[in-house]
Amino acid sequence: MRTKIFAHRGDKHDAPENTLIAFTKAVALGVDGIETDVHLTKDGHMVIIHDEDVDRTTDGQGLIKDLTLAQLKRLNANQTHPELGIQRILTLGEMVQALNDLHFTGDVNLEIKTDHIHYPGIEALVADFFATHAHSFNVIYSSFNLQSTQQMLKLAPQTETAGLMIYHYRAMKTLFKNRQIKIFHPEIRLLMVHPIFSFHHYFRPWTVNTKFEIAFCLYHRYVGLITDNPALALKMRNHIQGGK
Repeated sequence: MRTKIFAHRGDKHDAPENTLIAFTKAVALGVDGIETDVHLTKDGHMVIIHDEDVDRTTDGQGLIKDLTLAQLKRLNANQTHPELGIQRILTLGEMVQALNDLHFTGDVNLEIKTDHIHYPGIEALVADFFATHAHSFNVIYSSFNLQSTQQMLKLAPQTETAGLMIYHYRAMKTLFKNRQIKIFHPEIRLLMVHPIFSFHHYFRPWTVNTKFEIAFCLYHRYVGLITDNPALALKMRNHIQGGK
């Protein structure tokens, strides 16, 4: 089994995170998966962005929940790679269409960002969207909010829901024991301090960025890893685990 390489917010190393160009570059690299994040705007649109506010990743300010889609679309989501020009915040629909157009057939881990601000009804909106829209890829759900995790298990029982193991470790273990979740997404530093190699088939750690961290995951053949530098991880995988 080769470890699957997931691009964290797209190819964040070579493009502004969670933008069209970041996803395009990640697919071009040949990643197995993409990890990204969804929030809900003031007027009820699902948008792809990591933070609860736009301050860090755009030229604007304010919380996603207080801004309309039209307001968000006026912002430049490229604050890290000026040579790549203006990038706009994507809706969930725009991201899915872009990946369909790129014929991406890997995994997309959609993190429902409700751990700080809970957007009422976002779980149902996400589940309904994927139930009614064609997508060329496999969907995985995750959230740091245990209520969102449990909601997704009920709303989309046939879709993999991964356990993010920080705030609700014991509850996640119970869900795993009850066979409701199959995969854990632990932070890499926790695994390196407390390695549990016998469970390598159940771990897809984040955010695996240094050569040492990547090698650690590859040598122990975790089922996947989530990284800001997918090009490096893919190169190291070919060296450590061999090609296809």
